[in-house]
Amino acid sequence: MAEPAAFLNLDLDLRSTIDLTPLAMHLDLVASLLYCGHHAGEFHITAEPSIGGHPNVDAVTCTRELLGTLASLPAPLKELFDGCHRRVFDYGFDGGSEAAPCSIDLPAVELSSIARMGIDLRVTVYPHRT
Repeated sequence: MAEPAAFLNLDLDLRSTIDLTPLAMHLDLVASLLYCGHHAGEFHITAEPSIGGHPNVDAVTCTRELLGTLASLPAPLKELFDGCHRRVFDYGFDGGSEAAPCSIDLPAVELSSIARMGIDLRVTVYPHRT
């Protein structure tokens, strides 16, 4: 059965030389914390929004949710976020099994907020899984 390409999820990927555990604990309360650990001298957090208990709503809604979460961080956690040398929004897509394109428009307002927060964008396309 042919499956179209589709948006899967949005991950927030953070890396820092500073311990991010307090930020991870907060994100675990307001989002879905996927990973918190230390490797090769860096602290690493991966989280995704959980909107109504669902992490995979649509790209724009996920973007707005994560931006809102980050904008409302308490000052000490905002300092930890700002201290990260790597801040990435990673948009994940299923590549699908047919050639129909998948396009997602992110409004300029969200793109401006992403840039203002110093967040890089990454697009990850996964091979279709049956």
